[in-house]
Amino acid sequence: MSDGFMELKTMRRDVFIFGLLLVFGGMILASSYNFSMEVPNQETVAIESLKWEISGSFHKGDNVTLHIRPGQSWSEHPILADPNVGPLPANVTILAPGKGEAKLNVTFEVPPMSLAEPGQDPLRLPPPVLTHLEVISSVGDIFELGVLPEQTGAINLIIKHDGTYVARVEKEGLWWVIAPPPAPQTLEFVRYVVDVEYPFVSFLSIGTIACVFGLGLCVWSGRSSRRKVAVSRRRR
Repeated sequence: MSDGFMELKTMRRDVFIFGLLLVFGGMILASSYNFSMEVPNQETVAIESLKWEISGSFHKGDNVTLHIRPGQSWSEHPILADPNVGPLPANVTILAPGKGEAKLNVTFEVPPMSLAEPGQDPLRLPPPVLTHLEVISSVGDIFELGVLPEQTGAINLIIKHDGTYVARVEKEGLWWVIAPPPAPQTLEFVRYVVDVEYPFVSFLSIGTIACVFGLGLCVWSGRSSRRKVAVSRRRR
């Protein structure tokens, strides 16, 4: 009988320890629900097809990229077949709230045939890619140029004012495109954002359940032990 009592006591002690582990483990799980992580993302603010200009509404501090996809015939001029043709200039005007205005000189280059898109006519040059830009003139502090790697085909801007910005590709400067120059296939304003995610939010309920169950085991094992001691004393 004494051996049975010791075995029962040991089992209840183990249950108590297991309950404590559940409580502490549940507390750790529950406390991690508030852990957050920043996930970079991007969203299309506006997109225009076969248009020379595009507009979008932004807020101060927004990280915005203007993507220019050249017109279908922008690479058909005979002069572009000359490997020594050099950079191909174009002008882009940025209009901002409060009569702010900036003129950009952008440079396109025709990539090698090896970089042609899949399914493209092998006898046709790939579309030119925007590779460089500089600010020619600016009225008002309307944006800050961001930094993008080469061969991105985009203009990166850090917005300085709330409101609507307009970007316009000036067709008059496209001397290297067969006249009349067609509008870009697409103009697109993309805003880069950072989303805050909570990947462990479900741990709150799991941790709470573990804590409650572990606490229940601790209480049960403690009460059972006291009852056993009381019964033993009465028998004596």
